[in-house]
Amino acid sequence: MLDPIQAEGQRPSVARSLLIEMFGWYAAFAIVAAYALTSFSILKPTDIACQLLNVSGGFGVALISFHKRAYQPGTVNIAWAIIAFAAILKTHFGG
Repeated sequence: MLDPIQAEGQRPSVARSLLIEMFGWYAAFAIVAAYALTSFSILKPTDIACQLLNVSGGFGVALISFHKRAYQPGTVNIAWAIIAFAAILKTHFGG
């Protein structure tokens, strides 16, 4: 199965791989930060900052997971990000 973020028959460049890796590390930090900030009541779960950390973290972990062909965590993190995005719409835009 081909990596969904690269063109057929091509390998990602070193710069692209490094960028994906860096975003993956940011994403892991973002998810843990959102959890810690809500666990210690620094942010409320409905705060936009918390939800943006979850959206960006979820998509970032999904990106690095699919890049490394780890499809289960990629799928879980897409769901994580979609839930966070839906929470933003409901909480902040009356959806």
